[in-house]
Amino acid sequence: MPKISFADYLRKAVNGESLGATYYQFLLVHTEFIIFNGLPNVFINTFLMSQTGDMNIVLIYNCLNFFGTAVGMFFSAAVSHRFHSGVVSVLGILGFCILYLQLIIFNTRAADYVVLLGSTSGLASAFYWLSYSQLFTEFTDLGNRDSGMAIISIITSVVNSVVPFLAGAVISGLGGITGYNTVFGLAFAIAILTAVGAMRLPKPQNQDKQVRHKEAIRFVLKNRALLFGLLSEGCKGIREGAFSFILSILLYRMIQSEVLVGFNTFLSSLVAVISFLIISKRMKGPNRIHYMTAAVCALFIFGMISCLTMNPMILIAYTVVNSFFSGFIVNSSCGAFLDAVQVLPGAEGLRPELFAQKELFLATGRCIGIFIIMLMDWLSAGSTVWLSVSLVILTLSQIGTIAACRQAMKLVNEISLKECA
Repeated sequence: MPKISFADYLRKAVNGESLGATYYQFLLVHTEFIIFNGLPNVFINTFLMSQTGDMNIVLIYNCLNFFGTAVGMFFSAAVSHRFHSGVVSVLGILGFCILYLQLIIFNTRAADYVVLLGSTSGLASAFYWLSYSQLFTEFTDLGNRDSGMAIISIITSVVNSVVPFLAGAVISGLGGITGYNTVFGLAFAIAILTAVGAMRLPKPQNQDKQVRHKEAIRFVLKNRALLFGLLSEGCKGIREGAFSFILSILLYRMIQSEVLVGFNTFLSSLVAVISFLIISKRMKGPNRIHYMTAAVCALFIFGMISCLTMNPMILIAYTVVNSFFSGFIVNSSCGAFLDAVQVLPGAEGLRPELFAQKELFLATGRCIGIFIIMLMDWLSAGSTVWLSVSLVILTLSQIGTIAACRQAMKLVNEISLKECA
């Protein structure tokens, strides 16, 4: 009987046996990215808030980050056409290196340069995530895309369960600015190694060297599967963007401890691993909507509970519940859009432009979510109860995500059936 390696056991456990060697090569490089990005990511928010005590500075930073990513993708799409996705990926990684250097140089005055920091982070993300979308679409297909996304999400959750906790311990152990600078410096070093790995990935060349944003817009308007996929991503962003950081910031505002924030991320990431293991084994195209609906209902119920009482323990529990259920929404919406990009004739040559449009819709949704929180926080003079209400409103917006995603998947299935016929 032939021996089965440990790696083969892992592939079977996460339903990744149908994914090729190039996917796992890509996964290795992306894991390095998750590590260097995860080291400072949560703590950039606490770093800025510790200097001002104002949550709005964090909201502004993230809003600029999201908007900068959307705008930057229209430029990274042009670079992708001119060169290839490996160059685009490296430019994004180098952009993050510049961000970490800025944080080290600005030091205790970093909050004064929030516009520059947010814009730099956004542009870096624009280049890296465009490359990621292209390569992920290239190395997966309709049959294994949900498993491919789930595996990446599992790796992300495992890294996020360890790295932020260790980073929080370093910051608290070394103290203040020295701890933050150490974390930013480590992230910078790992980013350089990631850039080297990215250049070694397979390099799918674009035959067309000219960027075609106007043509891509017309293509979307003519193909309702893509249009509904974009609407799904926009609605998803209303909740997803704010919830990527707001619970940690609220916890930090209550108890100013980087160790507790790191522990909160550690705990929620462990729960997310369980969630994505379920997704990798159970969720397929036909049942995405069922999982999305159940997730939105669970998140709404717990959001209502948080409106009745909000304290550090409730916030930690809220983070854990959010980590478990959010993946069913995020992965389903993204999967529906990528499926549409793959099955539509003529979409392959427009992938960079279509991913730029996706990011624009996503960023618009994310900024709307942040503006809702800022408005509720301002109108209520910082009331925790009304902040909880704003989070419930963001969760209710996911009804739109479900509706748009359902329609996109229906149209994708119709196109697939026509192709088979």
